[in-house]
Amino acid sequence: MTKNRAASLALAAGIAGVLAAGGVAGTAQAAGDTSRYKGCAAHWRNTATWGECVDSPGVTLQLQSECSWSASYQGLWRTVKGSMNPTDSWECSWKAVKAFNVYRS
Repeated sequence: MTKNRAASLALAAGIAGVLAAGGVAGTAQAAGDTSRYKGCAAHWRNTATWGECVDSPGVTLQLQSECSWSASYQGLWRTVKGSMNPTDSWECSWKAVKAFNVYRS
């Protein structure tokens, strides 16, 4: 077996091992929370994403979710005054990368 063939086989075996272990590690966190703005925050865990507000003085927001290997999401605009859990939610088919709220003035 030539050196190039052996190197190619070793590389293929390494890639197969990474994929079998759950894919290539990226910069995404398995779970996360945004900081609160006017009482509202967004969260993501495994495949779930959602937003919520606690004692909001009044805000118009939209949940946006980024998914790995599936469609991302932009929710409807909602005006929240007070508390609401969830304000919106989305389930990614494969993996949630992050979620965040976009705010309207």
